[in-house]
Amino acid sequence: WGIFDRDDCISGANYLVKEKLVDPEHLAILGHGKGGFTALSALTHSDVFKAGASYNGATDLEKMVTSKFESHYLDMLIGRIKDFKERYVSRSPIHQNNTIDVPTIFFRGSWNNESHTKDIEEMYKAVRDKELPTASILLEGSSDYVDTTSRQYALEAEMFFFATVFHIELPDVASNIEIDNLEKWKAEYQRWTKLQID
Repeated sequence: WGIFDRDDCISGANYLVKEKLVDPEHLAILGHGKGGFTALSALTHSDVFKAGASYNGATDLEKMVTSKFESHYLDMLIGRIKDFKERYVSRSPIHQNNTIDVPTIFFRGSWNNESHTKDIEEMYKAVRDKELPTASILLEGSSDYVDTTSRQYALEAEMFFFATVFHIELPDVASNIEIDNLEKWKAEYQRWTKLQID
C-alpha cells in the first residue's frame, strides 16, 4: 500500500493521455480517507495530474499505527513498523508535501483528531506557500461522514475549485470558498495565453 495504488492511478492517467482520451491540461485526482491518501501520494510522485482534492486524506502513516482501531491494519499492507519504519516515512505524503506543484484543495472534518488536522493544515500551507491556488475547508462531522447539506457544500466547493483553476466557466456552479493565491494564478494564465496568441 502506498506504491501500487499510487502507481496504478498514475499509469492509468498516463495511458488516457497517451491515447488522447483526456485533456492532459485538465486532469485532476481526488479521494476520500485512504483514497485521499492515494490522491496526495500521486500528487507528490507525478506531474500527470494538474489539480487535486483530498477529503481527510491520510498524511502520516506512522500515526495510523497508534490508532487503536487500526493498530495492526498496516502490518498487512506495509509491514510491521518496527521492521519497516522507513517504508512508513517514505510513503507518507506529509514528508513529501513540498513536491506538490499543482492546485490542491483540502477537506477535513470537525471530528478529525487534532494531530491529523494539523498534518492536513501543514500540507495545505506547503501548497499555499508555493503560491499555488489552494483552500482548506472544514466540514461539520467527519469529512467522510457528513450530512447532506455538508456533502452538497463540499461537492460544490470541489467543482468550483477545479473549474476556477482550470479556467472553465460554469455559470451554474457557485461557492463562497476562498481560494488562496488565485489572483496570481489568473494573472499567470492570462500572461501565458497572451504569449501563445502573440
